[in-house]
Amino acid sequence: MPISADTFPPVIEGTRIFLRVPRQGDGEDVYKAIVESREEFLPWLPFAREEPAVEKSEQWASQQHAKFIRGEAFGMLVFDRFTHELVGSSGFAQANFATGECEIGYWIRTSRSGRGLMSEAVLTLSDFCLYQADMNRVEIRTDPANLKSIAVAERAGFNCESRLTQNALTPDGNPRDTLIYVRTK
Repeated sequence: MPISADTFPPVIEGTRIFLRVPRQGDGEDVYKAIVESREEFLPWLPFAREEPAVEKSEQWASQQHAKFIRGEAFGMLVFDRFTHELVGSSGFAQANFATGECEIGYWIRTSRSGRGLMSEAVLTLSDFCLYQADMNRVEIRTDPANLKSIAVAERAGFNCESRLTQNALTPDGNPRDTLIYVRTK
């Protein structure tokens, strides 16, 4: 089935996590996770270079919700299924429904890292993409130096398909390579 806001479930559940679309009121939790994890995010995520603020995080959550309603992006927050604490974020925005492929991204707050929660979230989301949204291919693109991101991709069943040479920039503007990890049906 082609995916849209009408067919996308409000919650996607894993064993220890659940994913849901951001909504108004999520900004404070997102802000706290970013503040806690900012130093770890700086080498990889451009948004970490900006000074965090609750208002910015709330605006981001509202924008993600609006993009979801319009079918433009499917960003999700990841929560601990038992404590309901915000664990991180994952989702896909680079979707080509004609060819059945999409790219997902993710980040996890520092205090919840190393427990396999993001690997479970990525596996759960990619299963949804492949088997419920009828995608044929799910990609993860990462910096070769981001060993934690590579570990998440590999634990979630993705295989490294290729390496693009100096095709992207680091958040501080230096050229970098990109590894493309892929999972297919």
